[in-house]
Amino acid sequence: MDMSLEDGTKQAVHTPVMVARLLQTLNKSNNTFATLAVSDEYYVQTQLTDGGYIIEKREGGEHAHFSATHVAPRPVQIFKKPWWQFWGEAPQQDFFGLTEVTEAFAAYLSGGPDPSFIKWSLMDPAAL
Repeated sequence: MDMSLEDGTKQAVHTPVMVARLLQTLNKSNNTFATLAVSDEYYVQTQLTDGGYIIEKREGGEHAHFSATHVAPRPVQIFKKPWWQFWGEAPQQDFFGLTEVTEAFAAYLSGGPDPSFIKWSLMDPAAL
């Protein structure tokens, strides 16, 4: 699988250690997102925001785009408006830590089951 970062980095990854090293380079100034892709329409991605990391995946076209939330509810924290709120209604988001994102990417890389803390919700294609 290939992993791409906002800063232009693109690398074939074969192990969870490789994935973890690339995810650790994310920062809020110029490298906020990463995508681990099988193809253009099959991938998992994350973005670092003021609240933490958001996780999404796509399993085909825009009608198969999912947003991750925690299985167990977490307290909601309010921060300044995320970038997507300036263009329309914000999707419901849940924020994750780097360790959780790394675990989710490693599971996707291995083709194994999703981590037990993640629940996937289908996103409205109009919101993409």
